[in-house]
Amino acid sequence: MTITSDSRPETSATPGENFIAIAQSLVPGLKDRAEETELLRKLPDATVEELRAVNYVGAAMPARFGGRDLGFDVIGRASADLAEGCPATAWVAANCALHTFMLGYFPLAIQELVFGDTGVTPFIGNGLKMSQAKAQSAPGGYRLTGRWDFSSGIMHADWTMVAAISDVGPKLFLVNKSQFTIDDTWETHGLRGTGSHDTVVDDQFIADEFVLNLQSLGDGTAPGLQVQTNPFYRVPIFSLAAGGIIASLIGAGRQAVQIFEERALVVPGGWTGVFGATRPGLQVDLADASASLATVERLHWSNLEEIKEKAENDLEITIDDRVRWRRDQTFASVRIAEMVQKLFASSGGQALQWKNPINRAFRDATAASHHIGVQPDLVYPAYSKVRFGVDPEYTVF
Repeated sequence: MTITSDSRPETSATPGENFIAIAQSLVPGLKDRAEETELLRKLPDATVEELRAVNYVGAAMPARFGGRDLGFDVIGRASADLAEGCPATAWVAANCALHTFMLGYFPLAIQELVFGDTGVTPFIGNGLKMSQAKAQSAPGGYRLTGRWDFSSGIMHADWTMVAAISDVGPKLFLVNKSQFTIDDTWETHGLRGTGSHDTVVDDQFIADEFVLNLQSLGDGTAPGLQVQTNPFYRVPIFSLAAGGIIASLIGAGRQAVQIFEERALVVPGGWTGVFGATRPGLQVDLADASASLATVERLHWSNLEEIKEKAENDLEITIDDRVRWRRDQTFASVRIAEMVQKLFASSGGQALQWKNPINRAFRDATAASHHIGVQPDLVYPAYSKVRFGVDPEYTVF
């Protein structure tokens, strides 16, 4: 099914509720195309068309450019719903929505150039790993060279944002698709449909107005912030950046619970053909998994509501808030990945089939939990050090 701008399921509900309803309307088609998405190692054209038609990646885009100007509390819930259909699609959609929001940090003239008046919101990729990138200041800008792996959604990107260490400090560069190439490297265990290939830039000139100090994303000094009205621009970006990861994990977790429950009722297992629903061990597994998922979801949505309240009321966001939110995002990742793995392990030999839906949910959840932004050995110590009054050192929070 193709959703067009004229067929959006808009109602008299709030803009946020409308957007969530739109996301839910896309789920059946995403489920139907989940296997195709894996095989293509990118989003199918039909999926990209649907996301563009409903302006999904423009969810937090400024209204002056035709965006929805929504908050990440809404985008998080909508993306978790998308992920029930396809976690890889939700991963790309949520992250591109974040990057479109991040364009608002750039000067207004750059926002006007990129958003333009075409009525089509650009897909913006990203690459923040700086170890294989370098930039040298030059008259009027920088010469940029580098390779960025894990570039989710880059196959559909009109622009990308990449980070690099320059001779005058770490910078964020906005790069047009005419200035980068894509190296096909994404042969992975899970989230194959994200098409997170390598982005390559070879000695390209990037003008100053397309460059930000990386620090400005967290300290409120980015030039574009002067014209923004969305209160979520008051939130340090690293408090929001893991939202797409958690949404994809929640969707994969919901998939796994639903599939496990349905198959236990209708698929005979073992040598005797006993239905899983009658086995006490599987009964325990389902109860434990559903409780774990419900607990994680309550924690995650509660934190997003807290972030929203602080942003809307211009309340101080302390370092304690930031490390706690990052701790909870990481906790959610760990717990959902463990829960899905347990359901996969309890699903018997049939779950080993690559096309089995619970196999895909397991692989996608495992892949999502491997993101560097939700690694306990990096995030948890920062929380504990702040609580102990020690310099946290790790600054991505």
